[in-house]
Amino acid sequence: VDGNGILHPRRAGIACFLGVRTGIPTIGVGKKLCCVEDCWTVDEAEHAIALGLRDADLAMTTETRKVPSNDFIFDTKGVSFGETDSAPDTTSEDVPSIKDSVATLASRKCKGYAVNLRASNVAVLGAALVGHGGRAYGAHGKPTSNPIYISVGHKISLKEAIVVCEELSHVRIPEPVRAADLMGRKLMRERIDE
Repeated sequence: VDGNGILHPRRAGIACFLGVRTGIPTIGVGKKLCCVEDCWTVDEAEHAIALGLRDADLAMTTETRKVPSNDFIFDTKGVSFGETDSAPDTTSEDVPSIKDSVATLASRKCKGYAVNLRASNVAVLGAALVGHGGRAYGAHGKPTSNPIYISVGHKISLKEAIVVCEELSHVRIPEPVRAADLMGRKLMRERIDE
């Protein structure tokens, strides 16, 4: 669903509503980070994702913690919102950009990096996914460095939702959401032309 699930100020976005009303599993896919509680800014969240990507890259270079080829990196520790003491220091110079980190992951044949997004009460509300997609352009396709924000809607686990979104992402946005968006824009253009 092009909207949030439990990663929402009321813990029940449009993906939850549609799932409960229809009784089918739903996944919330947000293109932008939805503000929850006294959360960090988007810049702070992206900096935390970049820190996690840097740490994941360091972990992959050690002999003891290699990530299998064509697999995800799941950061279960995650990013916590609403905790002012844990907000990242965005002035650090030694953190590569998300774009550079995603390029490194792609060179290691990794499917993507998913980091849990936690509320201040430690509840996992969703995940940010980067380094996925890029298959629409064949061998020259590049994984996306812009995160999408995935959350549980109804009758699905977060890990399953992340895997489904990655598998259905030929570009940044999962194909069912992208197709619906393109169809809606086409219908709007046709209405305007009438």
